[in-house]
Amino acid sequence: PYTFTRATNTLGGPCAYMLTLSGGASDSRLRYIIELPNSGSSAPFIVGSSWTFSFYCSVDFSGIGFNVQWKDSNNGSATGASTTGTFTQIETNRYAATFSINTANDGKAGLAFTLNNGFAFTGSLTGVQLEQGTVATPFEHRSYGDELARCLRYYWSQNNRNGGDYGAFSLLASYATTTDIRGMVNFPVPMRTLPALDH
Repeated sequence: PYTFTRATNTLGGPCAYMLTLSGGASDSRLRYIIELPNSGSSAPFIVGSSWTFSFYCSVDFSGIGFNVQWKDSNNGSATGASTTGTFTQIETNRYAATFSINTANDGKAGLAFTLNNGFAFTGSLTGVQLEQGTVATPFEHRSYGDELARCLRYYWSQNNRNGGDYGAFSLLASYATTTDIRGMVNFPVPMRTLPALDH
């Protein structure tokens, strides 16, 4: 299995840190599932649109292949024909590949981008970016608050009755029956799907 560590960025670009991976098997694959705004929809990855994937890496990715397919999860089944291609070096330690979407989504929740390096990857990555168009532009930073709000769509916790990770717990509740309390919780941001409560 892979070992993941964070280190100070030495590869270039504007990011302060880089991700270092080691221990991959000989048939290693690096994959990222890109969330879609609505499950089953192709937008914004409509057929015929062009996209560019770029990153900084300590390993030479020139000529290394990739494929893109619609998937629900890392190990889930894929639909549609794969979009394939290879990476080229565009500056010191930075690699990029441009591809076009060639198949409409058939009910999946995400778009899977897989780096088919096919060797035991040991190295570092930083400045990973996917953008529409055919040119790899400088890495775009989002604010901490923006990233936090995006993460809170999936999970947030309240660790005590008087306060928690995101302020005081806001709950309006009343007894529906002697064994049933019903109420409303004010979430920090709208959740992506109907949340499950744990206590």
